[in-house]
Formats: sequence, C-alpha cells, structure tokens
Amino acid sequence: MPEKEREFAVEDKGRGKPDFSEKIHDIESGQLSLVAKILEVEKGKIYPEFWPTKDERFKVFLKSFPTGSALPAGDSVKLLDIETNLPCPYNSPAGYYARLVEWLGSFNQACILEVTLDSLDPFTLFMPAQAQSHEYERIAFFDTRYWDLEAEDPHTWNFVIHNIASDDQFDYPRGIACDDTYLYVADTYNHRIVKRKASDLSFVSKIGSKGSGDDQLDNPQGITCDDTYLYVADTYNHRIVKRKKSDLSFVSKIGSQGSGNDQFNTPGGIACDDIYLYVADTYNHRIVKRKKSDLSFVSKIGDSGSGDDQFSYPAGIASYGTYIYVADTSNHRIVKRLASDLSFDSKIGAQGSGDDQFSYPAGIATDQKYGTFLYIADSDNDRIVKRRTSDLAFVSKIGAQGSGDDQFDYPAGIASYGTYIYVADGDNDRIVKRVAYDLTFISKIGSLGSGEYSNGRGSADIVLVLQKAGTEKMEKKTVKCSKCGYMNTVPLKQTKITCQKCKHKFVVPFYGGEVV
Repeated sequence: MPEKEREFAVEDKGRGKPDFSEKIHDIESGQLSLVAKILEVEKGKIYPEFWPTKDERFKVFLKSFPTGSALPAGDSVKLLDIETNLPCPYNSPAGYYARLVEWLGSFNQACILEVTLDSLDPFTLFMPAQAQSHEYERIAFFDTRYWDLEAEDPHTWNFVIHNIASDDQFDYPRGIACDDTYLYVADTYNHRIVKRKASDLSFVSKIGSKGSGDDQLDNPQGITCDDTYLYVADTYNHRIVKRKKSDLSFVSKIGSQGSGNDQFNTPGGIACDDIYLYVADTYNHRIVKRKKSDLSFVSKIGDSGSGDDQFSYPAGIASYGTYIYVADTSNHRIVKRLASDLSFDSKIGAQGSGDDQFSYPAGIATDQKYGTFLYIADSDNDRIVKRRTSDLAFVSKIGAQGSGDDQFDYPAGIASYGTYIYVADGDNDRIVKRVAYDLTFISKIGSLGSGEYSNGRGSADIVLVLQKAGTEKMEKKTVKCSKCGYMNTVPLKQTKITCQKCKHKFVVPFYGGEVV
C-alpha cells in the first residue's frame, strides 16, 4: 500500500474500523469500550492512567506478526494506524495537543522502535535490552504542548520498527565444532546450527528454529563433525541428530527422554572418532557409545556420583585415538577413559581456581591433528585451560570474567584443529579465535541477538492521545526526584528542582517531567 500523509479527518476505509479522528472520546459515552477493544492490551484491558478524560481521544498504532514469522535482519517496518490501516507517518491536526503516553513491545534484543516527531532527531523508544519485557511507560517529552502551547500547528509522527541484527549474532552459544575450513556452532538459545568460515569467522549458513521437527532444535548444546557429517546433541529434545556438513540438511535422528539404550536425558556433549559417537548424557550421568553410521547403541557407562565410573552432570566430551576425555562438570574434574570399552584410565581436578582445579567445566576438545593437548572451557572460572592428553598435566591458562579480548563469561564450548582453537563464549554471545600454542587472542565475532524475533506475540503498540486545545490548562508537571524517587509537582517551565521530600537539588530539561 503506498504511503500517504493523512489528514485528521478521513473516511471509513471499508475495513470494519471507522475513523473516529474528528470525534472526541468521552469515558461516559460508551466509547471507552471501543477503545479498549482496539488497544487489545493485557487481554482487552487498558491501564487506568491512560483512560481518556473528557475531550480526549486515543490514536492507536500497531504492528504485529503471526507466531513463527519474523522481521528479517536489516529490515524495517512502519506501524499502522489501526483505524485506517494506513502506515505512518500520521499528521495530528492544528487545534489539538498530541502526546505519546504508552508503548507496549514484545520483540527480542534485535529490534528497536524508533519515533520521529516533526523535524526532531529520531528517538529510540525502547532499546534491545528492554525487549520482550512487556513493560510500558509514559513518554512525557513527546508532547506538542511544550513548543506549541496554543495548538496552532499540525504535527507529523512516524513510528518504525528496525531489526538491527545481522547474521553475526548469537544467543548463548554452548557448542562448537570445526574442521580445517569451517566452524559449526550450536547457537543454543536461538535453537539453530550456524556454519561459519574458520579463517575470518564470517557467516556461511544456518538451520533451525525451536521445535522437534527434522529441521528444528531445542536448546542444542553439543556438536561434533567428521569429514561428511555433523552430529548434534539436541539437548531439550533429548536426541542426537545427524546432518550433512555441506548444506546442514537432515539425515537421521535417535532418541527420546528416558534412560533406555535409545533414550537420553538432556544430552549436553558429543564427540566422534572414525567409527563411533560418544555422548555425554548429562542428566543420566553417563557416557553412551553409539555407531556413527546408523546411530545405533553400542555401550554405556556411569551413574550419579563421584567414583571412577560415576559422573555428575557431564556436559562435555572429546575423543582422540584410543581415548575419550570427559568434562565431568559438577564433579569439577576431567576424566580420561578408554574409547574401546569406556573403562576408567585417570582423572584430575577438584573445585577451585588453581592450576589443577576447575569450576563447572562444560567444554573440552583435543587437537584433531595431533592429539597432544586438551583445551578445556573451565566455565565458571571464566577461562580456558590447556593440558597434556598423556597425563592430564597443566600447561597454561588464559582468562578472567569480562568481555575483553582475554576475558570470557561462562565459556561453554571449545574446538581445535591445527593451529587454532575456537571458543563458544556463552554469556558474551560470541565466538573467539585463539592461537592453540600460547592461547593468544586472534579475533572474535558476535553479539546478543538472532536476526529475528522468536517470541509468540511479536508486536509493538503505541498510544497517542489527542486533546482539544483550551480544554485543560497545562501549567504544572510532575518530576521524579533522582535521589529518593518522590514525585514533585512544579511549574511547567521550571528546570531547577529541589525535592519537596528529601531536599535534593537536581536539574531537568525544560520538557522534563510529566505534564499534569
């Protein structure tokens, strides 16, 4: 539909929603129920402080998406006037004050809502960190009474949703695998697998959304690969999924929730050799060996405990040659076992931050070219630890909590091939590339997001109140004390405020506060 600027009075567009622009909503006239129906906020209710007073009316602007649809990364969309179904901009007329009193948004962190009034600079109404909060607030400074005291001029309003995401975003990535050309990331809270170039970490492709279908995942946390296939620990679907590396397409799957031979309980880690898969079946406190070819069961070891054949929520596993290496997460240790029969060989670790200690290690990898070293994501210590595979002896470590180049925030996955290691830095929502030899930083990619919203509502509402000029004197405003929070009633144009309760002195702009 082509854009057009609307006059205040427009005709019914034949959509069953006549335009009430030239009328005034009076709460005693029965019109309020119509407004409440239009707003559709909190199951048809509207907040009492936003009820129209005499000689006021609502204008409502809305944009929503069906469940499962999305606003693609980099795209923008304008809100619609729900009375006319026409997109912004909207012209409020001379003779009326117009103020923005409420917004309600439900998007993920990728989306922002931008408001432009007349020729003022655009203002971001809610930032990504506030998204999905379902909160509302008054926006007092979007009020034409501040500079058009007699309502002599029309005003132009524009409301636009922007998806500022890119394909370089993650939401708590927990698993990572690599070969000499590509990385494969289990982007856990985005419920997908992402393929990227190992050389520069650039995006290649992705697959997945939340669900249990063949191309769906539910909080995948573990991933490994061979020359042809990927094997994914689809954690909350309690299954293992086999996919092609080339195009990420589905091949086969096995599993349901339980403790049987073909069942899993929240599997968190997976590794492979030439013939077999090794699964850290986390909530069953065991390691399961399966054939790669058909995913069939071979053997298992473990139950809950701290003995040599016991585990406590093992979340990571690696394989090289004749051994497997388990990140026995809640036992705060690394366990070395024979790959052939899963029997115990050796272990290292206790809870702490020393060189031979760990705190909830969740990820582990061996160098797939040489098999000389282990690289451990010591998650709650926010560091990466390098150890020898032969005797599990300490070599080096890097990291502290933070977001700097040599910092991590709960790193949960790690992979290595040749010269480099790659870290899924979970709570920093990024992938980090480092030199395997001395753990020095090379590059990183990522921020929080998905490139699309993924919640059920996916909408934004704006409420604009129009008020006839001369029906109410706007001589005062309320200002919240920046120290104690008390709401002070002061003259409209006053900028230097002394709190009437705590006597704290502070300054607000001319337009600061809420008009009363």
